[in-house]
Amino acid sequence: DIALLDISMPGMSGVEILKECRAMGNQASVIFISGFQDFECAKAALKYGAVEYLLKPVIREELLRAIEKAIFRVRGEKEAGRLPEKEERDGTINYELLIQNEDTGYVPVYADIVYNMTDNEQIKKLIHFSLFSFLEEYLGETGMGIVFQKNDKIVMVLKGMEQEEIRREVETVWAKSLKATGHTTFFVMGDMVFSMSEIPAMFENCLQRGVYLFFADKMTVPVIDLHERVFAGRVDSDMLEELRQRLYDAIVGQNKEQMREAGRSYGRLVLRLSEGKKEDACFYFCTAVRFVEKPKEYIDRHYMENLSLNVLAEEIHMNPYYFSSFFKKNTGENFKDYVNRIRIENALPMLLNADMKTYEIAQKVGFGDIRVFNAAFQKIYLETPGSYRKRVRGKE
Repeated sequence: DIALLDISMPGMSGVEILKECRAMGNQASVIFISGFQDFECAKAALKYGAVEYLLKPVIREELLRAIEKAIFRVRGEKEAGRLPEKEERDGTINYELLIQNEDTGYVPVYADIVYNMTDNEQIKKLIHFSLFSFLEEYLGETGMGIVFQKNDKIVMVLKGMEQEEIRREVETVWAKSLKATGHTTFFVMGDMVFSMSEIPAMFENCLQRGVYLFFADKMTVPVIDLHERVFAGRVDSDMLEELRQRLYDAIVGQNKEQMREAGRSYGRLVLRLSEGKKEDACFYFCTAVRFVEKPKEYIDRHYMENLSLNVLAEEIHMNPYYFSSFFKKNTGENFKDYVNRIRIENALPMLLNADMKTYEIAQKVGFGDIRVFNAAFQKIYLETPGSYRKRVRGKE
């Protein structure tokens, strides 16, 4: 259907090959690639029906656009000779290809693609088209049903089989579509209906289960129905805290094997608890990443004490050097600056509302030396505690 040809090649040139193809009745869409910006070559190429003429070095996005253009041309030519049309002008689907007898049961199936994170929009369009073309050809050859698109969603309607048989066929289609597109396809099977008028409503039910598409890479075979439990296993929200603690202990202990094992267990539990809801899954994972909160909570409770890096590292069972790096990476502040800031935040109400001496306030919030308190205060507020107290109180 589509050919990429260079202009300059041994034997025949690309333009000569295109002329021969047209003479033989071959109407393949041709994209020319050349290192020469030759107007006559481009003119000859376009004269014989080339889709695009690209200069080397070829820019990836330009090539994808040219291939997309060629695909739509090929598809347009095929659609022109096909009977009957898949979609009426009012947007309703013509189901004539499905009808064999009045007792036939129909099963709508929603199909979608599990894209890679690196796939851009052009690549996604091409893969989507590739999947649709494969399904169209496969169902046409097997006679199992039809495929069409509704609001850019791929819909298969399978007929004449029992529900379990249809599931086996869809799993076969899943395996074949993987080879055809290089991407996993996610399928949701609806219940069997016995009237074509029921198909749209049943397909809407399939779309609602489409939330599991977010988790498709975690399924062994991503073919599900409307009723089955997608991720089997015991669901117990109490296990979350236990697994979070195991994960935390593994991280502070720098035990990579325990980290992997606890992470896998936590991930499996999240899949079961979230029941297809992406937002719930994200919430559970975010609550797991609270390792830095424990030392911060400890500081908030014990800032008035002689709180050193070694004391806190020992409290949470972490190597002091590793804890210092870990703390700064996750809070944006080094340990000493963070503790001083918390102490000063607690000193402010006493400076403004109490009649205590400055050195008394410094001692109460954990500063052993008034000079350290003054220096830390000036670093944040750019003035001494006494000056700050006098200025703010003078405005009252």
